[in-house]
Amino acid sequence: MGSRRRAVSWNLTLALVGTVIAVSLLAMTLQYLNVTRQNQRDLESRAEGYGLFLSNVLTPPLWNFELNTVRDISRSFIQSEQVAGLRVSDFLGNTVFEFKREGDGGPTITRRDPLFRGDNYLGEIELSLFTVANRRLGREFLLRSLTIIGFVLLSLVAMTGLLLRGFLRKPLADIQRIAGAFASGTPEPVDRN
Repeated sequence: MGSRRRAVSWNLTLALVGTVIAVSLLAMTLQYLNVTRQNQRDLESRAEGYGLFLSNVLTPPLWNFELNTVRDISRSFIQSEQVAGLRVSDFLGNTVFEFKREGDGGPTITRRDPLFRGDNYLGEIELSLFTVANRRLGREFLLRSLTIIGFVLLSLVAMTGLLLRGFLRKPLADIQRIAGAFASGTPEPVDRN
């Protein structure tokens, strides 16, 4: 009867673990998609903010044809490692400043913004940002989630086994005693307590 007890507790443990895994994976997948979308929106918002900042800062020097000032501002801006590239062109389309980070930093998000002063077109900026930081955040989220699920599953398996053995020990011993009595031909009265 001991193997039957293990089979019951084992089957129940497997059912519980399977349920927890399914629910956890569904919740983790939905949360990962949510985090990824939010990171993408944050990156697009950051690119928009950077573009607006550069537009505001570069408009006066372009208006005054202070191209060295435009280059100095652009050089200081590209110090951020998230910047994959920056191109500033004047109203004729001539490139005033251009930078493209060497190496493969992965996928980028690119934004183009025209530069105006009033109704006068002054030029354009093209800004590219790496999305690597967002992907790293997604991987970290997955790793943390899988670690938590692993601890939950270990706890579930251990506690289910202990609780089932504790709660089923007396009822299974009673069943084994009754079955033995019937097998020997001398049935015993059942103690309901």
